[in-house]
Amino acid sequence: IGKKVLLTAAHCIIGNKTNTKVIFHSSVSCESGYNKNLHTLGIAATVVHEDFDSKVAEADPQNIIGDLALVILEEDIPTSYKIFKIANHAEVTDQNDMYLYGYGITGFNLKDAGQLRRLKLERPLYEIQASDKKVKITQTSVKGICKGDSGGPSFVKINSEVQILGINSYVSGTTDDKCSKFGYQTLADSYRD
Repeated sequence: IGKKVLLTAAHCIIGNKTNTKVIFHSSVSCESGYNKNLHTLGIAATVVHEDFDSKVAEADPQNIIGDLALVILEEDIPTSYKIFKIANHAEVTDQNDMYLYGYGITGFNLKDAGQLRRLKLERPLYEIQASDKKVKITQTSVKGICKGDSGGPSFVKINSEVQILGINSYVSGTTDDKCSKFGYQTLADSYRD
């Protein structure tokens, strides 16, 4: 959201994260050409939303509030990366598809995390819940977010401009597949102030 400011989920940066880096590459595997010296930036500071409670996040994710954080980088983002505005959720119509991004697994029992993926969801598969400050994603069509996607954004196009709608927060499902029912994002616009 700025040359040195990233928006992510609070639960991604809570705790002792002294070795945390920000990666600017589509994959974190050496085979992909990823080089930690060329494609990472250090973090100068983080700011977690004051309403976020990590104990609630672990024990009862459906009651998470304020799962947002700002990451202040030591240097400007690479010039090839765009800065995006936060979408006004009131401007999202039934025609707006959502684009989800994340490095997570593609199925609950899989071990294929680490590669940036993009998924297009048609409007009926997501619902803006402004009163709860969330975006609810229907995942019964085997599409959505899963473990490792936390902190990634969703985008919508408003008036031909790509804007951030939400930040991946948590999932719900069955005991056998925790990603099978719904995915939830923090509605970024709800925390604009």
